[in-house]
Amino acid sequence: MNLELALHVLDRQLVSADGELCGKVDDIELAQENRSLRTAAVLSGPAAWPARLPPLLRAPASALLGGEVARIEWDEIAEVSAVVRLKLPAAEVGRRRAALAGRARLAFLLGDAVIGADGRKRGRVYEVEAGGPPRGVRGPRITALLVGRHGLLHRLGLQSRTSRSGRVPWSEVADWSDRTVRLRS
Repeated sequence: MNLELALHVLDRQLVSADGELCGKVDDIELAQENRSLRTAAVLSGPAAWPARLPPLLRAPASALLGGEVARIEWDEIAEVSAVVRLKLPAAEVGRRRAALAGRARLAFLLGDAVIGADGRKRGRVYEVEAGGPPRGVRGPRITALLVGRHGLLHRLGLQSRTSRSGRVPWSEVADWSDRTVRLRS
């Protein structure tokens, strides 16, 4: 099963095991394993979302909303549907606090420039696909990036299928740093 992280997980309501609303998914923590990237946790709280804002607004919003967020390990998610159902009671979610510093996050990947091995810009990352069975605490593995015009149209729901030129398998990623994704080919 492929899961589009920005479309199907971000901004979804978190519902605890006891049926209480306990926030929303403001960001997704990612973890590198060798050459692959996996979902590690969902992050909830006002300090988590400023990284998703345009560059000029990030610093002021971070200064106003800094601090810790609730961090829920991916294996503590029971189901992702119209909401994200948790295996935890609401009281436990409130105790799951973590600092954001040093964590790789989906917000840092969305919007990044994608550069081919030839140095040509392929567009920006508009969506991130994850799939396959979760392994331990880590969630599904990142399988592809949806980039450029086709990725944007897909993210907006205006294109049901992403063209081959708009879908970049994660196996093609050589490096991800400094707001840039560099490809092998």
